[in-house]
Amino acid sequence: MVRAEIERLSKESADWMERGEAAPQASPAQPQQAAGEDDKEATPQAPTESPPEPSPQGHAAAAMANATGDAPPPPSAPGPVEPMAPPALPPPSVERLRQTSAALAAVIAHDVEFGSDGQVNGLLQRPAADRPISMTDPDMRHGRKSASVLIAGYKAQVVASVLWGFILLTKVFRANQHDGENLPQLLAALARLGLTPRKIIGDHAYGTLANHAHVAQRNAQGLIPEQELVARMPRPQNGGRFTKDQFQVDLDSRKVTCPAGQQGAQMRWATRDQDRGWEFEFPQAVCGACPLRSQCVNPKSKGTGRTLFIVEAKERLIRAHLVRRQQLDFIVLLSQRPDVERVIAGLAQCGGKQAHRMGMDNVSFDETLSALGYNLRRLGAVLKQNPLVAHRLEAKVAVFLCLVLVSLGLASVLRWRTVAGRRDA
Repeated sequence: MVRAEIERLSKESADWMERGEAAPQASPAQPQQAAGEDDKEATPQAPTESPPEPSPQGHAAAAMANATGDAPPPPSAPGPVEPMAPPALPPPSVERLRQTSAALAAVIAHDVEFGSDGQVNGLLQRPAADRPISMTDPDMRHGRKSASVLIAGYKAQVVASVLWGFILLTKVFRANQHDGENLPQLLAALARLGLTPRKIIGDHAYGTLANHAHVAQRNAQGLIPEQELVARMPRPQNGGRFTKDQFQVDLDSRKVTCPAGQQGAQMRWATRDQDRGWEFEFPQAVCGACPLRSQCVNPKSKGTGRTLFIVEAKERLIRAHLVRRQQLDFIVLLSQRPDVERVIAGLAQCGGKQAHRMGMDNVSFDETLSALGYNLRRLGAVLKQNPLVAHRLEAKVAVFLCLVLVSLGLASVLRWRTVAGRRDA
């Protein structure tokens, strides 16, 4: 009942504001349309017999009656139908009221528990995946930096150069989103700036199977130069038992060998999580007599053996990554990943962890300004540590600074122009 009452009041307020502000903008074609509808309803049906032709005296009498108002005028012939005027857009105040009503309805849906009779039972005692936490900033969300550190607001991603330590790109997103979800957008933004790094170094949050598949797909489309995602792919723990990576899988002959050297798994097509692949199940007779059964088979699986589900395309990508992560050059590249932590610390000193305004666009713009301040400070440090570089760039400092400003502020300026154009429209 509370939710229905709020929706009713907001709808009545919106209708009242529309009538109060949009009424003077009504087009003159509306009264004509209403009069035409009234004439259509009041017109009598055509008589079966044609009426006699009136005399000239009758015409004169009818004209006198029309002039004095004693009788209604005869219906005129319908003219051409004028097109209806398009409906007027709601004023900004009505649109703001609708947005506020939608935000209030979202808060009620996430936080309030209703009974079957419509009465409020209390607050919901369960986590909400996308719960709004602020009415003044609807983009803010709760998130976690770790198991013990909570975040209320936003997260920021930083793309930095390993060679010089300059910030190339920043991206602000909601705190409840996973870090690795935005890697395709970051790569696309770098491509728009004309930057195509050969090596993309990140932690395990960016080493998801979806991100590795995205980079492989870009390379398959003929991307020059080819890119490589240097990030370890998280592997399942499986409760301390043998994982799928410890099984030998021959994708060509479709045979599976367990860690104990047993074969003979039965194969069939299956679907899991909307993925179509092969399901291999070892017989109970094989797993029951195996000395490693307690390290392999789930204790809850009674009467069955170990089961593996394999999607061929994903499994090939996983197996290739498991081989690549053991190579020396991959380990050396991954050891450079902590360098970005110093960049993040410098960005925080320039105000990168403080949100001065509300809204994701405003926070993104402030983050870009903080990155610009860090880059200017970093540029001074680089020139001070390298006098020869400073001497060679002395005549080109202005051009270099302009390039840094354009590379960092282009996306934010375009975003602000788009937002301003939408508001003016």
